[in-house]
Amino acid sequence: MKKREEEASQNRAQRRALRYRQPAKVAAVSFSLILAISTPLAFMSQPQAAQAAPSTADQLATAQQQAAEAEATLQQLAGQLNEASNNLNNIQNQQAEVESQMAQTQADLETAQAQVQTATEDLNSTVVKQYRTGAVNVSPLLSVMTSATSIDQLISGVTYTQRVSSQQQSSLDAFVSARTELETQQTNLQNQQAELASLAADAEAEQAQVQASMDAQQSYYNSLSSEVQTLMAQKEAEDAAAAQAAAAAAAAASTTSESTGGGSASSSGGSSSSSSGSSSHSSSSSSSSSSSHSSSGNAGGSYSSGTYSSAVDAAASRIGCPYVWGAEGPSTFDCSGLVMWAYAQVGVSLDHYSGSQYSSCSYHFYDMDEAQPGDLVFYGSGGGQHVAIYVGGGTMIEAPYTGASVRYASVRTGSSFAGFGRL
Repeated sequence: MKKREEEASQNRAQRRALRYRQPAKVAAVSFSLILAISTPLAFMSQPQAAQAAPSTADQLATAQQQAAEAEATLQQLAGQLNEASNNLNNIQNQQAEVESQMAQTQADLETAQAQVQTATEDLNSTVVKQYRTGAVNVSPLLSVMTSATSIDQLISGVTYTQRVSSQQQSSLDAFVSARTELETQQTNLQNQQAELASLAADAEAEQAQVQASMDAQQSYYNSLSSEVQTLMAQKEAEDAAAAQAAAAAAAAASTTSESTGGGSASSSGGSSSSSSGSSSHSSSSSSSSSSSHSSSGNAGGSYSSGTYSSAVDAAASRIGCPYVWGAEGPSTFDCSGLVMWAYAQVGVSLDHYSGSQYSSCSYHFYDMDEAQPGDLVFYGSGGGQHVAIYVGGGTMIEAPYTGASVRYASVRTGSSFAGFGRL
């Protein structure tokens, strides 16, 4: 009995122990689960650092870089267009020459035909005369003359030609030979004309393709230029607002300083005055520089002729003149037209083609340190894409491409750079 009570007591103690341990285990699992869930939620709830928007200055720098790259591509396309246009022009010149030769050949052929006709009539007259005097048997002669369908058949088939004068026979042979040569020449010219027509069609297609690419690039460049102008205006406004705020803060600081001590205020005022004077001088200098640059161009003004001390001086007088392909002055130019016009002002005659101007140079080199004002700057194989006039300091004057004007530009020494040339 006592033993049973002890066993019951032990069982009750074990159940109590289990009752108190079970919640502790559940609590530990629940806490781990809560911790696992709450940790990433807590991390996600942390405020993210906001990415700062690019400043106007950064946007302007990016836009200016993009515009510079777009203009470089535009310049390259302009060179390709110039080369394609020159190629088409050369083919058209060849076509004109062939057409002239064909017209002359046709005239010569008509003359030869008339000479053959005259010689044939003289031959017939001689035969008739011989027949009347009994100098020749007429039966074979009449048979051949009635059956012949051409002068060539007549000449080759009639045996009586051995009986006529050798002078008449030689003349007739010469006329027929000349006519045959002219007919062969006419056929060759016709073949050449057809070949040139095919080349001209290909050249026109290439020119149109490059022109389309250039038009698209010009539009892209114009949009970038507009963006640059907008950002420049925005930055100027921001700079002006910042300067105004800084001036207001300086004025407020000066007022506070004056209320606390006169000596310091006087010194500060002197410094402020000096700064103001410096700012005024800088503004005046900037205005003067801008005015000087503006006056160097002729955009929208008159293009007066005059005496120039150098080709560089002459070219500089055309700054601002519009680019027009094939133009050679005095108010519109393409690249080689500007060079030709500028050198004509100092008595030097050049062809209106950059490749020809390249060939006219007596000395070619690549080192810019060796370049002198008046040297020519070439682009493309054999200078066939573009030409400009070097003015010194790494700068040149050029008529760049359609939509632009004669301008100063830095010498570009990229892959298409073909070096300098000295006349």
